[in-house]
Amino acid sequence: MSELCKRDLGCPFIKSIFNNSDMYSVLVDKSGVVEYCSEKFKLFFNNTDIIGKKLIDLISYDAYEQIRKVILEVIFTSKQVEKDILFKDNMTYKIIGYPIFLFNSIVHDHQVNNVVLTAFNITSNKKLQRENEELRKKLEQSNSIKSIFLSNISHELRTPMNAIIGFSDILLTDKSQVDRFIKTINL
Repeated sequence: MSELCKRDLGCPFIKSIFNNSDMYSVLVDKSGVVEYCSEKFKLFFNNTDIIGKKLIDLISYDAYEQIRKVILEVIFTSKQVEKDILFKDNMTYKIIGYPIFLFNSIVHDHQVNNVVLTAFNITSNKKLQRENEELRKKLEQSNSIKSIFLSNISHELRTPMNAIIGFSDILLTDKSQVDRFIKTINL
């Protein structure tokens, strides 16, 4: 167990951060060894003996490779990293990696020694996003069809309407031939 775990995880505040969250939380070292985890994380694996195990021993290789990339990016950038990961059971989880710095007083430098990973299930959110995208595409297609329809109807209505308006203008300007025009209309 790292110095961080020995020193800080005895603190009730740190433990409460892990255990009073609705997320799966785990503290891993640079090589992906679990140093501490939330009770929810333990329950997810139906295992209370997770401390000291490697993540690769707990999850599928594909999922591990994606999580390993998050861990490495956090270590090399020293920044928070987010990634959506699809697991074998078609469940999607948002994984967020947070760097844990230990101050090295000898070189006066910060280095990432551990990473806190949090995860929460976003499968239903992803499903809603896909459904919304499909609906948006259908609405765009419907709107396009409506525009084409109105364009065609507009043309079909405009042509006879122009004749009617033109004929009405003639009737209004040339009143001497109104009777002859009425007979033409009645034919």
